[in-house]
Amino acid sequence: MEKRRLDFVDSAEVDLPDFSADWKLPEARASNAEIEARFYYEFARESETISRLTKTLCNFTRGEILTGRLRSLSSPGEGLFILHPRCEGFALTLVPTIDLREIGWNKLQPDERRSLIDGFSGVPAFRPLPDQMLIDFAPEIIDPSKPQSDLWPRWCGSSRLFYGGIEQAAFLIDWSRGPQAVKAGIKKWFVLRKRELGRLKSGGKLPKDGFYFRLKEETGAKNPKKKYRTALRELGAMRLLGTYHLIDAIRITKNALEGTALFSEHHKSAWNVGVRAARQTFQELFYPQDEFSLRMRRHYGLPEIEEPISYRRFCLRTGKNK
Repeated sequence: MEKRRLDFVDSAEVDLPDFSADWKLPEARASNAEIEARFYYEFARESETISRLTKTLCNFTRGEILTGRLRSLSSPGEGLFILHPRCEGFALTLVPTIDLREIGWNKLQPDERRSLIDGFSGVPAFRPLPDQMLIDFAPEIIDPSKPQSDLWPRWCGSSRLFYGGIEQAAFLIDWSRGPQAVKAGIKKWFVLRKRELGRLKSGGKLPKDGFYFRLKEETGAKNPKKKYRTALRELGAMRLLGTYHLIDAIRITKNALEGTALFSEHHKSAWNVGVRAARQTFQELFYPQDEFSLRMRRHYGLPEIEEPISYRRFCLRTGKNK
């Protein structure tokens, strides 16, 4: 049977390993990380070059590799990385027992499989650029270890936090993992980053005690479309009541909105709440009252506070004090 199976193979290639027994698919309950790790491992076994490089790598300890003693053009670790970064990753995980020719995925020890799976589940396809790579990527960036002027962005880890709630960051995106893995990595980063900024804010540990970087509080309207639509509705009320009496504002909006007023036609308070909300949105947007924002506006000769034009018209029409 063995001879019949090899009849079609050139005699010079009879010594090639036979992987035909390792054809089975992962179990249905296998995690995404397990399937991905198995994919890279089994495909790497098909490469004689990778097999040879990993065998050479076993002549060194993991400590020697990680401390950079193999940093040369002939380094087997570098060769694996050039072929694919994942190859070096799983090779370092299994050193010094790695044997791609003889050991398929199902023959790995449980702890070895677990280590490989953890490696794939613990390294998202989308993640912040490590500090050592960040220096090569953008050598002109401000050294986070140096004192910085209050008027420049502040560092928070490997990203920069700017006045007004703007964050700049560099990311490593491994497109070889596929778009779904990248998308999952983005989602994971967002959740963790949002939680971290919230933790820093609650502890008063944001740069400049929170005056430099404004992290807006969560509101009930978490859907951006709903939030902005609500704000525009409130702005509409403020603008209408800056020119018209309430009864006229109701009539105008009912005619334009097919019988439905902008706010309840039976509750004047709803319109007034909308006016106050629009005023608040305007001031939070352009004139936050924290210490640093005030200092920034003074520095550039800007007013410390301003009322919306339509609100000023509303006050003039109604005789309301600001």
